This record gives sequence, C-alpha cells and structure tokens, in this order.
Amino acid sequence: MAELREVVTGMGTKVSPVEKKKTEAEYVLEYVKAVTKIDEEVKVYREHKRDLKKDFVDNSKLTKEKIKIIDTFLRLRKNKIDSEKLAEVEEKILGVNSASDPSSSETN
Repeated sequence: MAELREVVTGMGTKVSPVEKKKTEAEYVLEYVKAVTKIDEEVKVYREHKRDLKKDFVDNSKLTKEKIKIIDTFLRLRKNKIDSEKLAEVEEKILGVNSASDPSSSETN
C-alpha cells in the first residue's frame, strides 16, 4: 500500500508515492493467504480427477487396476524415469511389448 507524500522541488510541489515497508507478520499473512488459495484450487482439481476415475470405472471403460497403472505411467513419464521402466509400465497398460513396436523407438 503506497502512501502519498508531498515533495518540494525547485519546480514546485509534487505528490509522489512512498512505499510503506511491510512487516514480517504482514508477509506471513500474505503468504498464508496465497498458499490457502492454491490449496483450495488443488482440492478442486483432485476432486475432479477422482470423479473422472470413478466415471471411467462405473461406466466399465477402464478397471481400477488399469487406471492405477496409467497413473503410474504418467507419473514416471513426468518425472523422466528411465525408458525401460516406462516400457514395462506401458506394456502393462496396452498388454503388448512396446519394444517390438517401431513407432515407440527414439531417434538419436
């Protein structure tokens, strides 16, 4: 929050903002509010993800086990885990050997 202060110069009086330094307690409060807002947004995301999984299981699109394997695959891929582990999980998802799939090979 900026306060206004009059500054007298040779060209007349000017009004300029002066920054009020925040206290540590104010920074703590600001941080707590920001983290709380983020936590609320994450909660909504998690609930949506949970509902999506439930919908796929309830409508017999995927089994709970298959969804768990897919989630593991996505987490491994996101964390850039080695390709052998990814191939192993992908094989569980698709029920095929991805090493024999030419489209899954990387070009160096």
